[in-house]
Amino acid sequence: MSARVREILAAIARVVCPPELEALGVIDGVLEDVEAAMDAMPPLVRVALVAGIAGFDTASMAVPRHLGRRFARLPADRASDYFESWWRSRIGLQREFARGVKGLLCMAYYEMQPVKDQLGYTPEQWIDRVKKRRLAIYSADIATHERRITEPDPLPFSVTASAREAG
Repeated sequence: MSARVREILAAIARVVCPPELEALGVIDGVLEDVEAAMDAMPPLVRVALVAGIAGFDTASMAVPRHLGRRFARLPADRASDYFESWWRSRIGLQREFARGVKGLLCMAYYEMQPVKDQLGYTPEQWIDRVKKRRLAIYSADIATHERRITEPDPLPFSVTASAREAG
């Protein structure tokens, strides 16, 4: 991801993510996760997204009260208003861009470990609890299934070969 796209996405993240984004120090991690997600996209989708990001940033210059500034250079209140104008736009592409980029950034934000810690989100503990409970209930069935999979074939080779020759 280019430095300019990274700068624009950081500015969008400051608008769409919770205010703790910078206090928790996760903005770089969010951008790295978004970059990884973009790398996994088909090339055409990635190119379209980068074009949308650049267009979003540059189109801000056409708003008279922005005084010719790109989105990434706007003060927080104007940046928020500008993003909101795209979020509520009557133009479908603008609206969908705003929703898509917010989704990417917020998904990456909530995957950051400091955010999970702050929320008390500990799926590993829940998984361990459920795993222990399920093993206590189903361990006999699991052992029986494993034994059936690994035990020798109950029909000896000679019987199956004789049956094929007879058929």
